[in-house]
Amino acid sequence: MLSAVSQVSSPRPDYRHPPVTEVALAVQFAEPLPIEADGIEHMSEVWADMVPVSSIREPLPPLNPYAGSEEDAMASPPTARLWLTDDTGNRVVQFQSDRLTVNWQKSDARDEYPRFEAIREFFVTAWQRLTVHLEADGLGAPEPNVCDVLYVNRLGEAQGWSGVSDTAALLAPWNGSHSDDFLPEPEMTAIYLHYHLPTLGWLNVEAWEAVDDEENGLLALYLQSRGHLPIEDSNLDGALAFMDTAREWIVRGFTSVTTAHGHRIWGRFQ
Repeated sequence: MLSAVSQVSSPRPDYRHPPVTEVALAVQFAEPLPIEADGIEHMSEVWADMVPVSSIREPLPPLNPYAGSEEDAMASPPTARLWLTDDTGNRVVQFQSDRLTVNWQKSDARDEYPRFEAIREFFVTAWQRLTVHLEADGLGAPEPNVCDVLYVNRLGEAQGWSGVSDTAALLAPWNGSHSDDFLPEPEMTAIYLHYHLPTLGWLNVEAWEAVDDEENGLLALYLQSRGHLPIEDSNLDGALAFMDTAREWIVRGFTSVTTAHGHRIWGRFQ
C-alpha cells in the first residue's frame, strides 16, 4: 500500500462519470444535546432555509452511538432521529441529539454527482445553522468526537456490471478463479477490506451483489471512513480536516480496489 505521503504527492484520481449514488458526512457529539423526544420535530426549523417548506419531516428511530466513542456519548440515550429532505430527494439533513449527518443521494438516473466540495459546504451550512440555534438558546456549540464519511457506489449495466461474472473485471481484489473446475460460477460474491488511516481512523471497503428498488441486479461498493478526534480538535475545523483526509483515502482507495477496465468505463481522466 502507498504511504500517506506518496499518496498525496500525486494528483487525486478523478472520473467524468463516477458511479457514486450517495455520500454521507456525519459527526457524533461528545455529549448529547438536551433535546427531549417531543422536541425533535421542532428542530426542523433550524434548517428551514436549506430545504423547502415541502420537505419531509419524519421522526425515525435513533442511530446507535458509534462503537468505541467516549463514555460521555453514552451518558443519555439519543431521542428520535429527524430526517429532512428537499423536494428533489437529493439533499438530506439527519439530526438526533448526539449526531448531525448530511447526505447527497441520487434519486433519479439523470442526477449528477455534485462532488465532495458541494456536499462539504452543505455540511458546514447545516452545522452553522445548528450552532446559531443552540447559541440563541444559551447553549454552546456541540463538540464532535467522531467523524464518519461514507461513499456508496452502485454498479449496474451502465457502469460495466451485469452479473457475477463481471465482478472480477471491476474489483481488483477479486480474481474470480478457483484452483480447479469443481465449483460452478458462484451465485454471489463479496469482499471486505479494512485499512488504518495515518490519523485516528480507518477505512472499510465492502462490496457485494444486491438489487435496486426495481429488483435489477447490481454490484454495491461501499467505502466508509471513521475516526476519533483528539480533544484539541473537537470542533468544526477538526471535523472538516478529518473529512478531507477521509475523502482523500476513499477516492484513492476506490481507484486502488477497482480495475483499469472499470476506470475506462467511468471516464477516468486523472
